[in-house]
Amino acid sequence: MGNALSDVQLAIASIRNGVGALLRIAPTQTPRRFDVTIVGTTWCVTRDRVFLTAHHVLNTGNPRDTSHRFYVLSAPGNGHTLNFWPVSGFRLEDAARDLVLFDAPVPTDRGLSVPSIPVAVSAPADGTAVLTYGCPAPTIAGGRVSDQGELLAIQTVLFTHANTGIVSAQYEGFPLTDTLFEFSVGWHHGESGGPVLRLEPQPAAFAVMQHYRNIQGPHGTMAGPRRGLGLAAIREDLERAGATLV
Repeated sequence: MGNALSDVQLAIASIRNGVGALLRIAPTQTPRRFDVTIVGTTWCVTRDRVFLTAHHVLNTGNPRDTSHRFYVLSAPGNGHTLNFWPVSGFRLEDAARDLVLFDAPVPTDRGLSVPSIPVAVSAPADGTAVLTYGCPAPTIAGGRVSDQGELLAIQTVLFTHANTGIVSAQYEGFPLTDTLFEFSVGWHHGESGGPVLRLEPQPAAFAVMQHYRNIQGPHGTMAGPRRGLGLAAIREDLERAGATLV
C-alpha cells in the first residue's frame, strides 16, 4: 500500500498544473449581456499551447456555437491565484468520438507556464490502476465581461480533484471501432474532459472522462459504469499537435 500511495502522490504532483477548467462566454438575447459558465475540464497536451477536452462540454452535446468564446482557467497548486487566457482556435472537433483539441497559447508576459501531460496510446490491461483528475464545476461568484464578450475578471474558487480506481473493462465501440474503457471510479459534474491516467511505468493519460453507460434495472434506467474513449483514436491529431506520445 505504501508504494501504491507514493505512486498516486507522485502522479498527482506531476500532472496537477497541467489540468484546468474550460469557461464559456455566450451572448444572450440582451445586447452586451453574456452568460458565463464553467463547462468542463481541460488539460495540456503540448506545453503552453494545445489542450484537450470532451466535445460535449462545448455546447451541451451540440455543435460548437461560433458566437461563443472560451477561456482556460488555471489555479497552480490549487492555490488562490486564478489565471485565465483565451482559446484562439480549434484543431479538432470530433463529435462522434467526443474529443476536442484546441489552441490556447499561454500568455508570455505573465510568467505563466503550463506543463503538458504525456499521452499513452497503448491500451492498459483490465485491472490496471488509474487516476482521474478534473475540476468539479464551482460556482462563479462574479466577473466582468467586455461589450465584445472578452473576459476581464472572474471570481471563483477553482480546485482540481483526484480519484483512483481501475480499468474495469474495455471493448470495441460501435459504430466506431475505437477502444472504449470503463472505470470503477465516478466523477463529478464539471470533470468531463479531464484525463484518465495510468500510473506505471510513468503517469500518462490514455482516455478522458466522458459519460456513463446506462444500465436497465428492475425499477428503470440508472447510471452505470463511467466510460472514456482511448486517445489512440486521435493519435495522428495528437502527433500533429506536438503531444508527447508514450
